[in-house]
Amino acid sequence: MRTVHKSGLAAAAALAGLTAAVLPGGSASAASVSAAERPSAKTAVKAGGPAVAAACSVKRWNHTGKYKCGTRVMDAHWDSSAGYDETFVIAPDRTIWHIWARSGGWKQMPNGGRADNMAGYDTSNGRTVAVWVGSVKWCTNYKNNKWNAWHKCRG
Repeated sequence: MRTVHKSGLAAAAALAGLTAAVLPGGSASAASVSAAERPSAKTAVKAGGPAVAAACSVKRWNHTGKYKCGTRVMDAHWDSSAGYDETFVIAPDRTIWHIWARSGGWKQMPNGGRADNMAGYDTSNGRTVAVWVGSVKWCTNYKNNKWNAWHKCRG
């Protein structure tokens, strides 16, 4: 017989709140996300409030940022020049951040995206960034000098 301690219930409640906004941009409710699509809570810890994952450091263009340990630090090469042009990470609170040479520091991606890991980027039709939310891939495109709304990736 398994015993559940009060601290375990508190952690479970905190993790339940974490899954309430698993989709970037709030474009769908958590109820429409299957259990397989929900993020894993194995690395989450309670730190004085909502559950957050452990933070690791990443430095780009002389600015240090924090990302969720165990996730991908994605360096995007938008043109044919040597080196990367922009870097994307998932923060411990699942927000999506990026930095580029003249940004002045790390910036949160617009449109309220949340994700579990970086999936990739594409240059075939402008600039596209993809993230994983559970087992579902979500994308945003950079068009008209701005990052547009998150949407499920095609294909």
